[in-house]
Amino acid sequence: MTVQYAVNLRAYSTLLICARTVCLCLFLQPFENVRGVCFVLYISITNYVRKSELLFLWSESHLNTYGTVMAEAESETASRTNPSKLEPSEWRPFLPLEARELLSRLEHPAVFRGMATTWPALGWTLQRLSEVTGEQRLQFRLGRMRPEKSPQFETDCRYILATLHQFAQWCAGDHGEAVGPFLDFDPADTWAYADYKYLAVLFAGNHQFLQGLMWSDFGYFGRDGRQSTLWIGSDGAGTPCHQDTYGCNLVLQIQGRKRWTLFPPEDAQFLYPTRLPYEESSVFSRVDVTQPDLAGFPCFCAAHPHVVTLNPGEVLFVPPKWWHDVECLDPINVSSNSWIELSSDKEARVEEALTRTLVCLLKSQDHQDNTDCWLNPTEDEDVTYKTNLRFLNLAILGCGQSEPSDIPNWPNPSHRQQMASTANCHGNPQRSHLCSQSPKPIPYGPNLLPVLPLALSPEFSTGTEEGVCTEKARKIARVEGNRGSKREELEDRSTGGKLMIDDINRQGGGYDQVVVTTNELLDCLVRPEVVALVARHLRESVVARDTIRRLGETPLS
Repeated sequence: MTVQYAVNLRAYSTLLICARTVCLCLFLQPFENVRGVCFVLYISITNYVRKSELLFLWSESHLNTYGTVMAEAESETASRTNPSKLEPSEWRPFLPLEARELLSRLEHPAVFRGMATTWPALGWTLQRLSEVTGEQRLQFRLGRMRPEKSPQFETDCRYILATLHQFAQWCAGDHGEAVGPFLDFDPADTWAYADYKYLAVLFAGNHQFLQGLMWSDFGYFGRDGRQSTLWIGSDGAGTPCHQDTYGCNLVLQIQGRKRWTLFPPEDAQFLYPTRLPYEESSVFSRVDVTQPDLAGFPCFCAAHPHVVTLNPGEVLFVPPKWWHDVECLDPINVSSNSWIELSSDKEARVEEALTRTLVCLLKSQDHQDNTDCWLNPTEDEDVTYKTNLRFLNLAILGCGQSEPSDIPNWPNPSHRQQMASTANCHGNPQRSHLCSQSPKPIPYGPNLLPVLPLALSPEFSTGTEEGVCTEKARKIARVEGNRGSKREELEDRSTGGKLMIDDINRQGGGYDQVVVTTNELLDCLVRPEVVALVARHLRESVVARDTIRRLGETPLS
């Protein structure tokens, strides 16, 4: 729901209440000829008031957001026009709506500086968090330092429950009883990570503490710690390269430094994507992008890594669909992020529910190649077909509903004008000069830093477009093409597109020979383009079915 609609709803409800009051007053007057009419109008208006009140209750939070928007925008504008009233510690390089407009135009990762200098969350050091959480135990994921050229998925890690105080003592080198369950692990060859900790759960009831994250400074008014997660790790802790299928990401670095290695969405073909282990909205890469195995994954040479080290007080913007690998660089690391919903997430949720259904359906079968750990520990263990089909139906129903999203809530007027100009100049020579206008440039500078592509080392590339790695990737592509030709030959020898049974027996192994594993089958079935096509057909079939049903229920005139 837009802010303007919410304001109109409040005005509409107020007008109805006034009209109902007038009808009631007229009904009480001693005029018999108007009492009947006033009574009918009073009943009708009351029904409309009840409907508007229900809508108003649903939109009340959005109306409060509108008031916050106007108050903060007016305060920021007044401070900017009167610099003498602005304290140096309160200065920010971008106004909230300016930052929001920038985020809507950024297509590459960028680092904001100076936007969070007044945020109380910058005081959330490990010591402070340990004091607030007390004896509350968190789940830590433990991994090996620098494994052999393979990503360390969450299914490869160990897990313990410990307090933040015990974690702090372990990071400080304490080897006594004070470290609790960390006693069995050496920080020299083990890292620990408390990841995905939802602040609304961790600090439930502590509303003042949750307000320490002021995402409203980026134009997301009303968003704070309640819609954020906390990440606490030691040196070497991190998350393997993956792509989030929902939304975009804002990350605040609080303590220590983190190295982010990002790849554009079009690099997916070079990152060897997989949905195993399965985690909702996460597509993993088979490549350890920090120390890639080029013999096993030669196409990775053609990828375009963007690397940045995030320092305390900086905010990183991760655009939609950008792949990212994250690693902590200091003994103690604290950061927080908020995933921002997009209007396109409704379609993505249908595709995700479809992917979950296919993965769980095939991997839960009793078969010899289904003995691997295919479900991430963070996922619900209920993988029954009934549950997954319910998720799929809910996603399809939600896709047909209009719900508020954080992007875009305030469409940029310049964007509307540009689209209108482009539409009007089509076929109109008098407006052709409007179509040649270049888009507004991104104001990169000291307070907004682009995350630039990293030039690959000579081991991986010659530094030119015709580099060694690119040539390797092309050779692999030619090999894959040859494999496709061989498959076509087998199809030519078959009948009706199916390989003859005699041919299978001649190739050896008979019916029980494993030619295609479950994981290989899944890799084909859950490819993004395949899932997107099936999801689109599902949505269209549901719409067509509902349309036919409504037409059948409509009485003929």
